[in-house]
Amino acid sequence: AAHCLVDGGGVADASPSDITVFVGQQNLSRLVTKNKFIVKRILIHPSFDYSRINADIALLELSTSTNQPAMSYRGNPFDGEFATAVGWGLTKVDPKSGEPIGDISPKLREVSIPIVSNQVCDAAYGGDITSYMMCAGFEAGGKDSCSGDSGGPLMVQVGRDWQQAGIVSFGEGCAKPGKYGVYTRIAVFTDWISNTMRGGNPNEPGITDIKPQSEGSAAGDDSESSTSGGGAILIELLALLLLRGLIAVRRADKPAPSA
Repeated sequence: AAHCLVDGGGVADASPSDITVFVGQQNLSRLVTKNKFIVKRILIHPSFDYSRINADIALLELSTSTNQPAMSYRGNPFDGEFATAVGWGLTKVDPKSGEPIGDISPKLREVSIPIVSNQVCDAAYGGDITSYMMCAGFEAGGKDSCSGDSGGPLMVQVGRDWQQAGIVSFGEGCAKPGKYGVYTRIAVFTDWISNTMRGGNPNEPGITDIKPQSEGSAAGDDSESSTSGGGAILIELLALLLLRGLIAVRRADKPAPSA
């Protein structure tokens, strides 16, 4: 997620040398050197707004290809569809404040949560939800992504395949009743991702016009394949599923992983 690559004022402060990418990892205490990749470029979306955590997406271009197939994008998930978020984030919250506490998980974890309409989520967040965002979670709370999961994928299973619908972005506390997890909506950025990976200008927003479906409507096969095995790989700071392979990213100037 773009917010993982900026300082407290929203200014980009990460350089490629600060970041190390490990592919196919599930346990942070057992990182394998042969799965290590060097970052060539960091590309933050030109519309990223730190004050609102809007357009919260970035690309890392790797110096060499991982030669792994990339997961396709979920073009139009519908409200009520269950999705899975994965990450190494915090797993405990303070029972009084609802704020996250403790340490990151050394092992990759997952949670299954329903996608919530932007209208419902916007009401829960007082008008802060934009079309660049999507939400997931239970009204009663109890299950959620959390601090340290930022940048991880929100995925929908379609048959035997997984498609990425969102990127862990922000929330108010973790698993609080009435406060859903907020995710970057991948479908909006597919043009920017594709154009950038083909060598286009990364400073061109390239926003894709997507209208979210309502619960009960046919989802169809509304997916778009991402470039597989390319030099530029869509990756957010903590995790990205690459069809049974996971990317772990360590940032040198901050506790790793952190977001």
